[in-house]
Amino acid sequence: MREVIQKINDFFEGREPGDSEIHYVIDKRVAEPWNLIFGAQYQHNKNWQIRSEIGTFGKRMQFLLNLNYRFPGIGKR
Repeated sequence: MREVIQKINDFFEGREPGDSEIHYVIDKRVAEPWNLIFGAQYQHNKNWQIRSEIGTFGKRMQFLLNLNYRFPGIGKR
């Protein structure tokens, strides 16, 4: 770990850090095989739209909030 920190310090101090290798282990198992998602979408007019989703089940939890603006005239022929 000290080698990685030293390479980062070298970079920020203007010295060429050179090539490095980082060896790591990752546990890629799925926390839960299923996820329950609820969502809603509302279109205010032709240009503005909002969408949200929330998902939870067991150890998993996520939240999504999306605001879309569609520019007028684009896509018309």
